[in-house]
Formats: sequence, structure tokens, C-alpha cells
Amino acid sequence: MPTRTLPIALTLAALVVTACSGGDKIVSANGSTPAQVVLSAADSAYLANLVANQAITNFKNLRVMQAVNLAGSLPAGCQPTLSGTGDTNGNQIAEDQTLTFTTQTCTFTQSGTTTRVSGSIRVQDLGGVRGYRVTYNTLTEVATLADTTVTFTLNGAYEAQWTAATSGRTLLGVTTTISRQERTGTSAVTFTPNVSGIFAPTGNGQIAVGRNLPAGTFTLSGTLATVLTFSGSLRPTGAPASLTYNVAVSTPVTMAYDGACTQDRAFAAGQLRGAVSGYAPGALTSAFAGCGQGVTPPPNVKR
Repeated sequence: MPTRTLPIALTLAALVVTACSGGDKIVSANGSTPAQVVLSAADSAYLANLVANQAITNFKNLRVMQAVNLAGSLPAGCQPTLSGTGDTNGNQIAEDQTLTFTTQTCTFTQSGTTTRVSGSIRVQDLGGVRGYRVTYNTLTEVATLADTTVTFTLNGAYEAQWTAATSGRTLLGVTTTISRQERTGTSAVTFTPNVSGIFAPTGNGQIAVGRNLPAGTFTLSGTLATVLTFSGSLRPTGAPASLTYNVAVSTPVTMAYDGACTQDRAFAAGQLRGAVSGYAPGALTSAFAGCGQGVTPPPNVKR
């Protein structure tokens, strides 16, 4: 069984300096003159569906998790400290393990970009059939290229747990902040999900380690908060210096997970609804119609 590598985004650091400024997955022009920055219904749906699909993917990952590898694949020049490797119940998930980064032991340069990493990641065994919590404690990457600096920070925790053979849950609460500082201005995006999900097998299905997740029902509820700030040349024409959006997420029609679907977007039916408030209020509804039919694009594909 494969080792489970936890996301710490170190391999993205060299790309952030050149790719961050567009923000096309988060903001878009609404066509007015002068242009204003709005969170469109499509962008809101993108964020909501991204969270929904990540939640069910966390459940699916549990079935093949044989080890939690906090370090993952780290570049040369990054040597964090790993503590707490005990696994008394033998389920390949450490009871309480922490990976600590400091700029003294984790600074590296790739393609002209120098990246410094600090903070820590902690993983804890939650018990039940299988489950874990990952907590980011101000995990910070500061990437510098010429006169541009991009800072990527993670704070908070996410959890996935099969509490019993007939129930599972997930919790997403990691705040992500990406800020960009240039000689002539700054910009920042902070995204905070506070979303919980409940999974229950249908029929005689049961959750078991080493087996595919059975067909079941999935409900999701909570909020997604996005804050955008700008200054100087990076502030879009006509936009205020700070914008806030909130999306209240619910599943008025329970989402049906297709146990036979091998794609990440594995909802066979159901409805995801969001009420958008803040700078650009509105509403969104996403319906799922079958395996692979969710609206969230695959990774690295621009909408």
C-alpha cells in the first residue's frame, strides 16, 4: 500500500512568484466601468465544490493509508525536525507526530527563487476504524525572486475519520493566506473554510480498511470565507482596498457517493447550495449528475 504524503506545498514555492498575481480562480471583472473585483457565482461554486470533493477524497484516502509521511519529498537544503514516531496500535498512523521547520534548517533556491520555511505540521491518530487530524501551526513559506516576495501561510486543522463501520466524518478548517509584495504594491488572499461533512454507507455497505469506500450518502455544512486586500499598483482599478466574501454551504438534497466511481468527483446525485454574502452577495446551486460530473476542474486546469 502507498505511503500517504501530506500536502505542505513546498514543491509549489518556485511557481508562486510567477503565478500568484492573476487570481483568476478567485476574482473576476464584472464588466462595469471602471472594472470592479467581484466573486462571481462561478467562482463561488468552484470554491464550494473544491471543498466538497476534497472532503470525500479525504475519506477515500483513509482506505489505503498505510503510513503518514509528514516529510514527503523535500528539496535539498530543507532538513526539518521530526518528533513523535510511536504507533502502539500498529495502524501505521503515529499517535502524535510533529514536523518542525526553521529558516536556519530549511532554506533552498530553485530556478532563481529562494524559499524559507518555518512553522510546524502535526498529525494525530483519532482512533475509531481509522482516522487522523493534521494541524498546521503557522506553516510559512516565503519565496523571493528579484524584488517580488510571495508568502504562503497555513493555520488550522483538517480531520478525516471512520468512527465506525457505518459512519464517517470530515472537518476542514485550514486558513490559507497567500500574499504578494512588490516594489510598487501588495496583494493578499485569505481563504478560511469551516466545513464539516458526514458520510453513511447505504444498503448493507460497510467501511473497512483496505477496501473501496462503499456507496453512501454525504452531507456538508459550514462556511467559506474569502478576504482580498490590495495596495499600490496591485489594487485593481475601481476596487476597494479590502473585500470580504462569505459562502454558507449546505446540501439541501443529500449528495450520493458512487462507490463504483474511480474518479475524484464521485458524486452520483445530490445538490450543493451556497448563500454568498459580503462585497458581492448572491446564491449558487450545483447539482451532481453522475461519476465525474462535478463542476470542480481537475488540478492545474484554469477555468
